[in-house]
Amino acid sequence: MCDLEATDPTGPTSRSHVVSSGQFFGTEAELLALIKPLVNAGTPTNVITHTRSGIEAALFWAGCSSDTVAQCHTSPRGTLSRSTFLAKSDFVAKPLSAAAITTMTRAIDARQANPTLGRGALLMDSYGGAINRVAKGATAFVHRDQLFAIQYTAELPPGAPAARVTANHQWLNGLHAALRTAVSGQAYQNYIDPTRTNWATAYYGSNLPRLRQVKKAYDPTNVFHFAQSIAAA
Repeated sequence: MCDLEATDPTGPTSRSHVVSSGQFFGTEAELLALIKPLVNAGTPTNVITHTRSGIEAALFWAGCSSDTVAQCHTSPRGTLSRSTFLAKSDFVAKPLSAAAITTMTRAIDARQANPTLGRGALLMDSYGGAINRVAKGATAFVHRDQLFAIQYTAELPPGAPAARVTANHQWLNGLHAALRTAVSGQAYQNYIDPTRTNWATAYYGSNLPRLRQVKKAYDPTNVFHFAQSIAAA
């Protein structure tokens, strides 16, 4: 996963930055050899690797690395504070052009320069590999031929002023529109986007007709529904 982030502009040393993170099944020596081309690209300021057990890795990715399993499960969400944010998403099927990358970095820099917006990021989750070895029609998840997903996020504290909410919507919508020609038109269904007009096709693609048949067979009275739930065939 790669994050292009604008941190809290009010911090004394805050700046736009890129974070690349992930997990590897093997030794740290094997991992360092694998990521050597990435580490040698540009000027990374910090490279950290750890060896963890399976449960330690699960706690780390859940944001509970300093807690026990019991503490992480304590309601509500253990010791973690609730994260509130706006989000949109896209999938990318071919490498980004230099122009698209420039659009992304400029959007993050503009956000960093505006202290009224707060923290924001573009999270790019790598696909390919084992994910793309599964046929698109084998499961409900259709995005099997994509290179990576982009999740556009803008953090907002609970009760944020209306002007800040509006400004963050404008930032998200503007960046999303500016990258329209660089993305595939697919979207991540776990980030429900109320403004997306073609959401059913974007979320489910060629699997949509079959999912509608499943809905008709197992939920004919539409008990499980929300604004962008699948309608019965």
